[in-house]
Amino acid sequence: MAAFRQGIDKITNPELAETIAFRRALFFAMQLPYDKVVVASDCLPYALIVEDIKQLTRVSSVVFSFIHVNRNCNEVAHALAKSADQLCVPEWFHSPPELILSKLCNDRR
Repeated sequence: MAAFRQGIDKITNPELAETIAFRRALFFAMQLPYDKVVVASDCLPYALIVEDIKQLTRVSSVVFSFIHVNRNCNEVAHALAKSADQLCVPEWFHSPPELILSKLCNDRR
């Protein structure tokens, strides 16, 4: 398990912000020592960026699976997004921050 956070300045449209974050997550995942990655999102990426995302995944040795989930099923992502400015560590590996532990348990049900 791994997570990544990074601020996105000057974007006021939540769907655009999520789409940019989606693309950045792919770059992050390709840097990890995994050969299979599942990306879950409750936002469908904008059409303008979809081709770029598809190209990115084609040249990677990582096998990506993309799933769309209901917003209620993605509590962890929303908790991380809300607290991004309060967290001093931008990446986590194997040990998630305390603020999402209970939500991780809820997402696995």
